[in-house]
Amino acid sequence: MLVTEAPVYEQLTKLGVEVEPRRLERMRAEPFPIYLLPDERTGDSVCRMPGDRLEEKLDCYYALLLRLAMTESLYFDRDFEIVSRTFYWEPEYNMIIKQVGGKRFLPGYSLGDLLRAHLHLSDGVSLERLSAHTVVVTVPDRGIALYYGRCTGALLERLREGWSFYDAFRWVVAQLDPTARGLCELYEQVRRELRQAGVLTVSGVRHRSEPVSPAPVTELCSRG
Repeated sequence: MLVTEAPVYEQLTKLGVEVEPRRLERMRAEPFPIYLLPDERTGDSVCRMPGDRLEEKLDCYYALLLRLAMTESLYFDRDFEIVSRTFYWEPEYNMIIKQVGGKRFLPGYSLGDLLRAHLHLSDGVSLERLSAHTVVVTVPDRGIALYYGRCTGALLERLREGWSFYDAFRWVVAQLDPTARGLCELYEQVRRELRQAGVLTVSGVRHRSEPVSPAPVTELCSRG
């Protein structure tokens, strides 16, 4: 990772990369500095080498995380740069806690666990589609409104219609053709954020040795 304390940042001019010095100092002073200093105009990382094939490498990385998430309960940081099998990193990045309050240490589930389980929208939760790519989820009694993109939004709409998580997830994979990172984000949002906010409840988790149809697993593992 290109952390802002790395020696390369002392040689930016020599490398032909222009970063305003005061901006770099502000980044270093943050309590949780970002790892890849982005270009303010494009949002892309400014430190790139010609032919570094970064996008291809990231696709492989997200596909690897997705395969691991099928059998492991994983916790990600906000940029998927840190991955843990425990909730060690969760307090730093789970911003929903600031809205909800009262941290709850919920059981961790792999994606395979969720495919075997029953997921339900909690009572009182409402969904509203704002656009083709945005759904807002409201929990009135907790004063929470969360916004989700097309994959998580479409999955929640199908759960509201009574679909199983297995069938809703398979529909998302087949119809929306998400990237491996997109499916990692969906897993993270369902397994952690939506449960912490009280939007989703999980029940009937079957033992991991019990088989689950390989159809969505095969499809999702081909993504990336």
